[in-house]
Amino acid sequence: MSTTAIRDKLRGISFLDGLTDSAYHQLARLVTLVRYDTDEMLFEEGAPRSFLALVMSGAVAIEKQMNSRPTIRSTARAPARCSRPTCSSCEAKRCRT
Repeated sequence: MSTTAIRDKLRGISFLDGLTDSAYHQLARLVTLVRYDTDEMLFEEGAPRSFLALVMSGAVAIEKQMNSRPTIRSTARAPARCSRPTCSSCEAKRCRT
């Protein structure tokens, strides 16, 4: 995927709201797009982190072990897209209309 396409997808993540155009471009050059299988573990509790995950599609469950069983604490979901067929801005950023 091109840097421009990645930059446009990053604009749809509200966590990044407020970045300058230059910052979006620089971040897009550093991003590696990765797809994970269902139920694949990204981080293990207590292990050092080696990357920052930004959810572009789907959802990520955040679990904590309690009594040797995983308990879901939170779920991170990809940004919602507008369902209006005439809205052309939603692929690049959140719909503001």
